[in-house]
Amino acid sequence: MTLLKLCKTSVSKALQYIKEHEFQPTAIYYKQNDNLVSDCDIKLQNLILETLLQESPEEFMLYSEELEKPKIFPNPKYKVILDPLDQTSSFIYGNLEFTSTSILILDMENNPIGAVVGDINDQKIYYANKNGAWYNRKKIRPSEKTDLLEAKIAVYAEKYSRKYLYNKIIFPLMERGARVVNNGGSLFACRVADGRFHAALEPKPVGLYEFAGAYIAEMAGCIVTDIEGNKIDYNPEQKSTYIVASNLDVHKQVLGIFEKQRYY
Repeated sequence: MTLLKLCKTSVSKALQYIKEHEFQPTAIYYKQNDNLVSDCDIKLQNLILETLLQESPEEFMLYSEELEKPKIFPNPKYKVILDPLDQTSSFIYGNLEFTSTSILILDMENNPIGAVVGDINDQKIYYANKNGAWYNRKKIRPSEKTDLLEAKIAVYAEKYSRKYLYNKIIFPLMERGARVVNNGGSLFACRVADGRFHAALEPKPVGLYEFAGAYIAEMAGCIVTDIEGNKIDYNPEQKSTYIVASNLDVHKQVLGIFEKQRYY
C-alpha cells in the first residue's frame, strides 16, 4: 500500500470515528493565540498514527499540530504533517461546515508528494499527488473566472490582526466586488481547487499543518504562492503565508492588493 493510499485510509477512519460516535468534544487546553486543543484532536491523532504504524512502521517522521516536537522513527523515508482536527473551535460549538482532518506528505528533502483532506461535514475526501487532484475519486479543476466581481474569497483574519486585515485586505477585495468570508484552513484551499471558491488567503505565517489543501489546489491547477508571490517553502520547521488562487489572473489581482497595501 502506498503512503498516500494509507493516509487516505487513515483519514477515512477518522471521519468514520466522528460519524459513529457523534462526538461531543471538550476543550483540554489552549495553544498560542487562544487556539483550542480538544480531546477529539488527541483521539483522532492517535487513531491516525496507529493506522499508519500498522502498515508503514518506521518509515516516516510525524509532525502533528498537537505534538510539541515531531515523532522520529529509526529509518524515515517521508515526513508526514498531520492536522487531526482543523477548526476545533467551530467543531466544539457544533458547526462542522468547515472542519477537516488533513495530512501532507513530504519527501526527506521537503518536497510535497501527496496530501489528503477529509471533509468532516460531508464525510468525503480530497486528495492529490503529482498526477492531479481528486474529490471523492472525481478529478477536480479550479474555476476559470478571471475577475474579482462576485468572486468567493476566504481570508483568515484572526482576532489579533482582524482590524488591520479588514482595512488593508478584506475591504479592498470587497470594493472590487468580491464576496469575502473570514475563515481559513485546508478545506477552503480545497474549495478553490474544485471551483467553489476563487481564492483562499492566509496572510499571517502558519505551520505546514494548514498546507495540505494548498498542495491539493496546486495539483488541481491553481496558482499557489506566499503573499509576496514566492514559491511556498515546505520546510516543516518554518511558517509561511499563502495565496491560493484559481488562476493566474485572479492571483495577480489578489497579489496586487497585498503589494499596494504594503502588507508585508
